[in-house]
Amino acid sequence: MVTAQIELQACPTCPVSRRRFIGPDLREKGLFNYNNSVVVAHELLDEYTISYVTSETPFTAFVTLVAHRYAVSGATFMKEDLFRAVWFSYASLQALDNDMRCSRCGPYPETVIWDGITLAFGRKHLSASLTPPTTTTTASIVRHSIKYQPKQQLLVDVGLRKKLRQVLQGPELDDVFLEEDNSDDDSTRQYNKEKLEQKSRRIVEHLDRVQEVWDGLKEICPELGELFVSFYGASAYSKRLRVPPEYRSFFLQVAAEESVLQMVNGAALSDLRQFLSNPQGMEKTQLLSIPGLYRILTDNHSLNQLIPVMDWLAQRATKVLQALEVERLSIDSGNIQFPQTMGLDDWKSTGCFYSLPQIRFRPIYPNLKSDTQVEKSSRRGDRCGKFYSDICYGFHCIPASEGRNDVFSAIVTRWPVAPKRIIYDFACALGPYCMLREPLFFKNTLFCIDHFHAAGHTKCSPAAFLSEYANVDPRLVAINSSAGECGNSSLKRIRKSVSYMSQERAIIYTKVFLSVWNRIRLQKMQ
Repeated sequence: MVTAQIELQACPTCPVSRRRFIGPDLREKGLFNYNNSVVVAHELLDEYTISYVTSETPFTAFVTLVAHRYAVSGATFMKEDLFRAVWFSYASLQALDNDMRCSRCGPYPETVIWDGITLAFGRKHLSASLTPPTTTTTASIVRHSIKYQPKQQLLVDVGLRKKLRQVLQGPELDDVFLEEDNSDDDSTRQYNKEKLEQKSRRIVEHLDRVQEVWDGLKEICPELGELFVSFYGASAYSKRLRVPPEYRSFFLQVAAEESVLQMVNGAALSDLRQFLSNPQGMEKTQLLSIPGLYRILTDNHSLNQLIPVMDWLAQRATKVLQALEVERLSIDSGNIQFPQTMGLDDWKSTGCFYSLPQIRFRPIYPNLKSDTQVEKSSRRGDRCGKFYSDICYGFHCIPASEGRNDVFSAIVTRWPVAPKRIIYDFACALGPYCMLREPLFFKNTLFCIDHFHAAGHTKCSPAAFLSEYANVDPRLVAINSSAGECGNSSLKRIRKSVSYMSQERAIIYTKVFLSVWNRIRLQKMQ
């Protein structure tokens, strides 16, 4: 540490009693002037920045390390509190701009991957200035006609859906036949007899259920019933025919408890209609957007038998979509002129920073009771929160618990057109949430669960998983759906440091981390 004198000038705008002075700007010399009392080299401040981005390095650890380094030469380093204040002053002045955008995907990526991690500062530091995208204003569009729309499933009858799923998991016929019982023990013989009778009853119940499902499907779509019985009927069952996985996957999607729009969204419905307009002359790849249908179509199955099934799918998806589109008013009908820098200047206080400027306010849905309620935090696979993928396009602080509203609001307020694909660990619930509120905006968006969290969604149909689409469309294989998990592992490095900070410092600390983290990745892409 070196002592030196610098020339000061009295501030012409501040009262003399406050004794404010203007000091030299030493940035051309690679020095940072802190309050005209401490001058620190940019090199040292940058060293801490790269240290905490690349490895977990709290201020205490870094100051201790540098203090030992100074002690070797007989010098004394500043205290931790002073260094922390200097670094935050330096960091808040850094022009870390244009680094929250992928050079390949552009300003509005077609595929966004959401995942999250908990980074929290003390509740006592929480202020009312936090303004996440979920905030509504008097200028927000009010959707009075939006109401809950039940029975969006492909099969409306809940009993039929349940029975179909039970048939798909039916007992194996070979389990009935036991090895020859050579036991002399009467109790063992009796046990084996009861076990055989129990398995026999299961087979009878299974075949009765198959008949009920067949009858139910024939009433809805006769060709669908025939397709079902050809693989799951009594004849096929007695012959122990192995059901191809693509047909089991298709019927799982037919019996799904989720909306039919998960299987056939707006874009897929357009592809299906175009295919049905000339099924003989169209390429089968036209149906890549509906993997469950495409896979059985490429299995040399009779096209004539599948056309009525496709037509039934198209009619059902159209009916559900029309039921949701009760308001034709565009989400851009507010005609509010936002400044080009809206949301880009005040991020230190609002806790919301996205490279995409705000273009709308979140709409209000007065007839959706749960819309204004805070969702309870729950464990879904790993952890929940909001964080973008390989290149971070932005972040926002969540005053309460995280939920689907955070994803919905961030996209609605900043994307001119909804992304083609939204990959999220809770996409099975996010899709219906978005489609209920803004069906015209999200109807062409595919909501799917990433590979990492797929194993935890045992009740979701294959149509909800990214892997289902990547298996038929090689273009989707390149999507790194675990990119969010990579970001999580990196952000864990600052979790402890952030927990001791005030709100503004926690926001600055996170923003600098993400900016530098992005720049490292952007350099590797070049």
